[in-house]
Amino acid sequence: MVERTAVSEPNFIRRFEIQLSGLTEVERQLSERLVEAAVGTAPIYEEQQNDLFPGANLYPHDATAKEIEEAANQNPEILSEYTTVKRAGDGKLTAIPYHHQYHQLLVPVVEKLIEAAEICEDQDLKNYLILRSQSLLDGDYEKSEKVWIANPEPTVDIVIGPYDRYIDKLFSRKYAYLSWSGIIDREQTQEAQQFINSFLAVYGWNGSPIRARVDKTRIFSGLASIGWSANNLPCQADWREKYGSKVTIFAPSFHARFQNRLAALHSILPASKEFEDDHLEGVSRIFLFAHETCHPLIRRPGDESRLKGQYSTVSELYCDLLGIHVAKNLIGRRLSEQDWYLLMPTFISW
Repeated sequence: MVERTAVSEPNFIRRFEIQLSGLTEVERQLSERLVEAAVGTAPIYEEQQNDLFPGANLYPHDATAKEIEEAANQNPEILSEYTTVKRAGDGKLTAIPYHHQYHQLLVPVVEKLIEAAEICEDQDLKNYLILRSQSLLDGDYEKSEKVWIANPEPTVDIVIGPYDRYIDKLFSRKYAYLSWSGIIDREQTQEAQQFINSFLAVYGWNGSPIRARVDKTRIFSGLASIGWSANNLPCQADWREKYGSKVTIFAPSFHARFQNRLAALHSILPASKEFEDDHLEGVSRIFLFAHETCHPLIRRPGDESRLKGQYSTVSELYCDLLGIHVAKNLIGRRLSEQDWYLLMPTFISW
């Protein structure tokens, strides 16, 4: 695997060095435009994040949870995923839509997306880029999200906008700006899709489709700069039910994390030293596929309201354990019994 070097940058941007030799000249130019667009989400995230407060900079620092909840009873937009909460001159809490609050920072991002759309030869991706640029400025994210989920996997892709609740430790409601962009690994994508299909079959899933993409990621920006190994979108349970969902595995980030956790795995299970690193990395990949596939299986509307600040922790742990449990039914099909026994120490070390 070539993508082994990650270069960390300040201001919530992380780049990966990957091979671009398989791209056409137009695809190379397209990828550069999308990377430039991704960079633009970092300053927005920088305005949102603040580790000193459980609500980051998404709510007034002097506002209590009780005050926010009471205000939300009068104005539900207070707890919308897509608003930041400010205190007005009269002292009352008010909600400002993201696309208004961050408009000036979003304009250059949108310009890069439009530039990318103008040179894009993939009509499905071109349509998504145009719709996404509109979504960032008008706040209607669903129209572009459903197109992204339904599109055949493009060679070059980008996810960009407000997603995931990790920095809202007060209510686990509000999304943070992030982006990633990369190049598809079609062989590993096919492998991931086959595993997910088998996993869903033994689980008995008859809901909306879950698709896979293994991405040779070039850049993480904004919230994504924390260095995920994988992600499952969309975040909204009702959108998952209507449109399906997509698991993205970030190949270079996953590989780097595996290398960093290998010593911990050997410490937890000394017998793991008997296996080649490539084999253990394959088991770790299975664990990741299983975990991410479980997100739409467990998520229901209202979970965030019930669990509040504990939502992210509980849902991630639930997906870890459910994934290992369901994967046991794949012994003899997609994994061996000894590999299944490796999943638990992999989870602990991960």
